[in-house]
Formats: sequence, C-alpha cells, structure tokens
Amino acid sequence: MRCKPDSGPSQQSKPVNTLKTARWRSLRQARRAWQRELQWRLRQSLRTGWGGEGAHPGRTRPHLDFLRSRLPGRFLGELNEGRAVVRIPKVFSFIRNPDESSQVIQSVIDASRTTATAIFLDYKDCSEMDLCASMVLGIVARELTYEWRVQNGKRRFMGSWSDNAHVCEVMRCTGIIKHLQIERFAASARESEQFEMLEFMQGFRSSQQKGSSAQEHSAQNLAEYFVNCFKRLGLELTRQAEGDMIELIGEVMDNAERHSGRNEWWAQAYFDQHESPDHGMCHVAIVSLGSTFAESLRNGQNAEETRRRIDELINAHKRGEWFGLREPLTEESLLTFYALQDGVSCTTKPGAGSGTVRLIEHFQQLSRPDSEGIGPLMTVISGSTQILFDRVYRMQEVDGRKIITFNAANSLEEPPSANNVRRLRFCFPGSLIALRFHMERSYLQQLETLFRDKD
Repeated sequence: MRCKPDSGPSQQSKPVNTLKTARWRSLRQARRAWQRELQWRLRQSLRTGWGGEGAHPGRTRPHLDFLRSRLPGRFLGELNEGRAVVRIPKVFSFIRNPDESSQVIQSVIDASRTTATAIFLDYKDCSEMDLCASMVLGIVARELTYEWRVQNGKRRFMGSWSDNAHVCEVMRCTGIIKHLQIERFAASARESEQFEMLEFMQGFRSSQQKGSSAQEHSAQNLAEYFVNCFKRLGLELTRQAEGDMIELIGEVMDNAERHSGRNEWWAQAYFDQHESPDHGMCHVAIVSLGSTFAESLRNGQNAEETRRRIDELINAHKRGEWFGLREPLTEESLLTFYALQDGVSCTTKPGAGSGTVRLIEHFQQLSRPDSEGIGPLMTVISGSTQILFDRVYRMQEVDGRKIITFNAANSLEEPPSANNVRRLRFCFPGSLIALRFHMERSYLQQLETLFRDKD
C-alpha cells in the first residue's frame, strides 16, 4: 500500500524555490537596469561632451554628418585586406601644405563610408607636422570612435609610426595617440617635460546666453598657457600685457564663434623645447565648423558701409582683371581677404572685426626667425582660400584703419601676392587659424614693455 506523499515538505520547499527565482529575477533586472544606465550615460556624454549643445542623439555624430554633407564622398586611399589605408604626407601642415593635408582629413571621413573594418593611418613618411593638421585629424578620429561605439561596431583605428623620432614624440604628446587616449603608447615623463601643453578644448555658445562663458574660460586658459611658456624661458609678463593677451584671445575666439554660425570652436596649443631650454617653437590652432568667412560676410547683418566697400572691392578687381598675369581670385577669396581687415565684421557690433588683425601684430612682435631662417607664420583657411601671414608684408595704417594688402602698393584694390593669398583645391566648411612661431629668451628680454623684472 502506497502512502500519499506528505504535503508538508512540498509546502516548505515552495517558498525556497520562489525566493531563488525572485533573487535571479532581481539580478536580471538589476543587470538590465545597469546596462540601460551605461547606455544612457554614453548617450549623454556624446550629447554634452564632444557633440556640444544640440548634438544629434542618434547613431551618427553631428559634426561628422556636417562634414559628410559638405565634403565630396570619394575615398582616394587604399583598401587592403579590409583596412582603409590613409597615407600621411611628408609635410602634414595646413600652413605649408594645406592641399595634401586636407586630403588626409577628407580620406578619413570618406573611409568611414566604406565597409572597411579599420582605418590605418600610415605616418611612416611624415617628417613635419603642425598642430592644426594634427588637431583636425584628432577631432575627426575621436568623433568616428564615438560613432562606432554607439553603433556597437568593431571598427577601429590602426597605424604606423613615423621614421622621424620627433614626429613620434609629437604624436604621443599632442597628436593622434593623445586624442584617441591610447594609454599603452602614451608619452613618457621625459617626453612630456619637453612640452608645455594646453590640452584640447571645445566650446560653444548657447542661444540663451548673451556671452560665451566657455569662450571666456578658454581664453583665460590659453592666456595662462602663454604665461607658462614665458616662465619656462625665465620671463614674466606684466599684468597689463597679460590682460591684453586675454582680451585679444577672447576676441579671436568670439570671431570664430560668430563667423561659423554654429557657435562652436576647438582650440589647442603646445610649446616644444626639445632642442634647448632657452628657446622653443610655439604652435596654436583654433578651428570652427560652419559658415566660411565669405558666407558670413555675404549673409551677415553687416553695416551698410561695409557692404558698400565689399561691392566696390569686388568690382575693382573684376575691372582690372590683373592684366592676365595670374588667375584672378574668386569672389569668395576676395571676401575672405577683406574679412581679415580692421573694422570688417559680419555683424553690426561696434568694434567687431579687429581681433584677428591684432593677433597677427602681436605674434609678429614676439618672434624672430629661427635657426633655419623661418619667421613667425600664421595661416587662415576658410572655404577654398588660404591667407598666409609672414614677415614679408606687415600691417599698415591707412585712413585710420590697419590693413594688410600683401602688395607693394599697399592698396586693397591691387592684387595681393600669390604666395600670401591663394585658392586651394579643397573647400573647408568653416575656418582654421594656425600659428607657428619661434620664442627665444635673448630676443624676448629686449621687449621691456611686455616683461617685468622677476626680482
């Protein structure tokens, strides 16, 4: 005779199984909640970090979407075993080699449209690199890395080192290695000591803000960076000179915000003393995406006098046809050239339009040619136009305005030098400002109005 199982044990085991099930359910819910939290944090960092205000919350990056819409979709690199190979030119510089350097940026963006699983940056032949080209490449690479992360893809950046040891140091301290935060290739303490670095900054102006607190804060940081550079040379700025520098840098950043129309900019700088503690090479780069200088002048709320003067300048150059000695500049190039003159602005704000002019003057005053005879260089690239400032032509005051004409006649209606104002093969959607100048202790000590006795 079988006995009916006692219901007692089964009744006691039920709560135990229920408790175990509830525990596993709780763990699964907690795990899912944590995954949702991580995804939310990632999306928030993409919106408010590099993306800036108004960033697209989807699976692509707003800055990349903008560049893809403004640059032609044609990959000119090599596809090798699933990798898109982009070769960095021997001179990777927007100052000295803007056409080939811009082709690198365009090729990286176009490679992201292909099915390649990796983008391989080949630096092997690169022997010279300026900060602006390196920074723009870093911006694009970092944006692509974030985009791939959101898309849950396995795409990545790879690359090769340069044969030039100093270029490798720059890559680690301020270049692509720094931008992508590749820790195993980070700069050593010895390498970092050779550089005074201003870390990569991004700023934007909100439509609700009357001014840009990010711009003011970054102008202060950039001015402090220059103060530290001078201290490395054993010099100390006067309070007046330091205040003037903060105001000057703030104006330049404000101009970058206004002209772009997107109210965003990026900035970075470094001072390289790898040769000697008594002198070094300073690099500064400011980049904004959006409208070009020509577009902002053409479509901006200019003062009536500015609009009239622009039309007169364009008509004067069209009438002269420059005697067929060289290809005439386009209307865009003339507008960009005129936009950099004193008192010219895309707004009706009093006093606007003088920041870039004063920046040119200031850094030409601080520097003299280095051991290779290369003086201070500054380039402005906007749209398809490059303006190169060197010591051949200087600012001159004409009728109460400071202008630079790049010609012997010192007239804006005469053609500028082809070496200083030139049309490029590409069109950059925004503006680039790149500075490269040599600072030497013995020369700076002669500028008594800028520096004070530390004793």
